[in-house]
Amino acid sequence: MTVEKLETTSPSAETEEKDAPKTAARGRKPKDEKEVMALSLPEKSGGLRFLKNESGLPSNRPIEASHLKVVSTYNAVGSSRPITASGMEVSSTLSISGNRPIQISHLNISETYSVMGNRPVASNEIDDPAILMSYLD
Repeated sequence: MTVEKLETTSPSAETEEKDAPKTAARGRKPKDEKEVMALSLPEKSGGLRFLKNESGLPSNRPIEASHLKVVSTYNAVGSSRPITASGMEVSSTLSISGNRPIQISHLNISETYSVMGNRPVASNEIDDPAILMSYLD
């Protein structure tokens, strides 16, 4: 990545410098002159690639390219929010605080404790106890 400093001057800037009084500050630039900083990436660089959005985001935030598949969108809080596709297996939904999915679990449950609010307790059976003991030094 290279940083280029681009300077633009107005055609009248040169004549204004000649006609300026001798008491003017020498380090200041005329109001109509602008300084621009630009970043340029080589064509096959490994940096992030940003998509250009026509409508733009607040504060001109960039949108990064993603591997997510957007199924649909909905409007909330003044903007369009994406709904992405998921490989999650859903058994049912819980609507206490919004429509929340309950994922199907392949956990082998040994029992439930009513003291903990009927939370499931997984079995302590493991396939290979030697592997577990190798972590304990």
